[in-house]
Amino acid sequence: MDRIMQNICDNVTTTMAVVGSVLVAVWIYSSRRHSQLPPGPRLRFPLFGNMFSVTRDIKEALQKWRKDYGDIFCIYLGLRRVVVINGYDIIKECLATHGHLFVKRPNVFVSEYPNHGRGILNTAVTVGMEEKRIAEVCLRDFTRGSGKDILEIRTGEEVSHLLRLINDEHCRNVDLRSFINFAVTNVTCSILFGKRFEDDDPIFVEYLKRRQENFSLTAILEFMPYLRYLPGDIFNMKRLTENIAFTEDEIIKPSLRRLEKDFDDHNVTFVSAYLKECQNLGLPVNHDNLIDIVTNLLIAGSEPTAVAIQWGILYFIAYPDVQDRFYQEIKDNVGLHRAPNMSDVESLPYVQATISEVLRCVNVNPYGARRFASRDVMFRGYLIPQDTLILPVLESALFDQEHWDNPDEFKPERFLNEKGHFVKHKQWIPFSIGQSSCLGEQLATLEMFLFLSAMIQQFQFRKTEKSKPPCFRSDTNLSFTPYPYCVQLIDRHRASERRNVTPSSHLRDTVQ
Repeated sequence: MDRIMQNICDNVTTTMAVVGSVLVAVWIYSSRRHSQLPPGPRLRFPLFGNMFSVTRDIKEALQKWRKDYGDIFCIYLGLRRVVVINGYDIIKECLATHGHLFVKRPNVFVSEYPNHGRGILNTAVTVGMEEKRIAEVCLRDFTRGSGKDILEIRTGEEVSHLLRLINDEHCRNVDLRSFINFAVTNVTCSILFGKRFEDDDPIFVEYLKRRQENFSLTAILEFMPYLRYLPGDIFNMKRLTENIAFTEDEIIKPSLRRLEKDFDDHNVTFVSAYLKECQNLGLPVNHDNLIDIVTNLLIAGSEPTAVAIQWGILYFIAYPDVQDRFYQEIKDNVGLHRAPNMSDVESLPYVQATISEVLRCVNVNPYGARRFASRDVMFRGYLIPQDTLILPVLESALFDQEHWDNPDEFKPERFLNEKGHFVKHKQWIPFSIGQSSCLGEQLATLEMFLFLSAMIQQFQFRKTEKSKPPCFRSDTNLSFTPYPYCVQLIDRHRASERRNVTPSSHLRDTVQ
């Protein structure tokens, strides 16, 4: 028995020594920094790199490193080399001037594992280039001409429905997140499928619950996917996979089957436009790719916009003078008998300025402009090796003191000129810039305008008596989602004058 125990101890010791030696060797090898690489922290751990510094507060860590190493620096997240770039001029030069060198999207494990690398948004895109082009063209069609009118009508319908829901007598002090998520996601569903889901639809309610759960799952596997082999599924990959499968099986596939069965090329939806374009080009429809494209768009077209609207309401609570001026401009230029529509935008410069300032301050997708170097690149005197992850810190442009006066303050007036006209600054890049810019920018700003203007037109938002002062820190690390909060809703009209705001009638005539 003693000999057996001794052998076991010897084997364990040997194994630990071998593993330790390998880790040390990997660390020493990976710690060697090419002399032409951008500077960065030299101390990093085997297999983890600088992860321990960013998991607590990635914004704070990036700001500290920028002070230490300059606007361009190199860190390691897991085994992945990351070059971080800061400042509007450098970001523009990288993503716009030399965008063709950094056009490749990173292969993100958490996004690619459940859908096998298909999709057009957060993956390295194994979807065929022709399919990707078709998807982008169909999506852009909703931001111009008759497509834009259709989007406005469908958004207006959801705005009207949302106002009816929150006008309920029992919803005076309420957490609006679920209401806003439901309404904004229904806009996306209308664009994709030409269908909205009812409030009591158990499948849709479950989908929203699971989607929110996905955002709370750890993102550490994005940079250290090898940790998934640890026993016990401590990173909830099984649950993430189940949630993706639920979305496909219960929401996406039934909707696609319905549209294909009753295909009508006059029915203006993203899916019908995609199918029609494939038909015109003589291309077979790859259903797996279509499912994953639609799944990507359903998430990316809903969550960031819903979060931005939530932040907008929080700023209205914290800055009641802004809310009052926002309301007064709508009252003076639109009136109170119909909801604002996109034809009113030019006459509402302060409304535009406030929405722009919200998007500048919150930057709901701060690290969404990531790219890979397609080959070895010399950039501003530094070597960026092929397949290095490029991380533009958009916040560094949105809060640059050289371009923004007191950037930490919330001041919509910064988007107004001396005559009170709305001015869009070139440094305003919450949707990124160049080839990496977000396809949904116009959709997101249109929805924010229609939702926030109609909500402020009817309700005054106040902090509830028992709630704490508004908190402008995010409750997540990689995205920028506000902490849960409740709001007191005060109808701006007397009970006898309550009305449901409806979409403008002139738009209903534009689409049969």
